[in-house]
Amino acid sequence: MPSRSYKDILDDICEDNCNVKEDCGGYCTLKEILVSMHPSPRLLIQIKCIEKFKFEESQRNGSDIGWQEASIRWVDEGFAKKFNDVYNEDMTFKETYRKTIKP
Repeated sequence: MPSRSYKDILDDICEDNCNVKEDCGGYCTLKEILVSMHPSPRLLIQIKCIEKFKFEESQRNGSDIGWQEASIRWVDEGFAKKFNDVYNEDMTFKETYRKTIKP
């Protein structure tokens, strides 16, 4: 059983993009929707990893590569397999991404 709660995982993957405390008094509609839908933490973290990969690849490319291209590259470059090998419920998104991307 993971040591982090579902909300902790959502807070972790939204940390870079969310100013909930300042903007909304601690309430976030997107997080509430995700809590009610309850997609697997593994899926959420892999989507966040692909988002970061998309951002980094877009910077290298000089333009937005888009979600479809990022997802194709994620698989073709072996990161989906590596994610599967390194994923651990107790690791943060950043730890998971670093271990997935680094050779």
